[in-house]
Amino acid sequence: MNFSTPVKPAKPAFQIHYGMKMISMGSCFSENIGKAFQKYKFNILINPFGQQYNPLSIAYAISRICRLEQYSESELVQHHELFHSFDHHSDFSKPEQTETKNFINTNLIQAHEQLKSSDVLFLTFGTAHVFSLPETGKIVSNCHKLPTS
Repeated sequence: MNFSTPVKPAKPAFQIHYGMKMISMGSCFSENIGKAFQKYKFNILINPFGQQYNPLSIAYAISRICRLEQYSESELVQHHELFHSFDHHSDFSKPEQTETKNFINTNLIQAHEQLKSSDVLFLTFGTAHVFSLPETGKIVSNCHKLPTS
């Protein structure tokens, strides 16, 4: 008895080589793949919004990167003495509002420049489940453990 489904993937239309620019976005797998490429000195930008798991948040991040739509302080929320963005992983959270905004925007600009000239975009998804803000319905990438209310 065979308890697996053998899959023979088709040969890709291209091959990755050292001269290529790349971005990886998405789950922790995206980060692990990116670090492996970095280890071997590939030109790769890893998770410019931090780890994200649902496809809608990743799509929103890519859209915002393409538009180079920078973040304002009004888009940040303070919780447990840190300022957070609902679009970013907690690695982007800082104790000062301006510091958080500047860090986020620096990464956004870097991602915009990298994406314009990238040859490969790795996307990895972790879940299709999403959370949204009750007041606006905006889908959030990270709820930063805020109370559900």
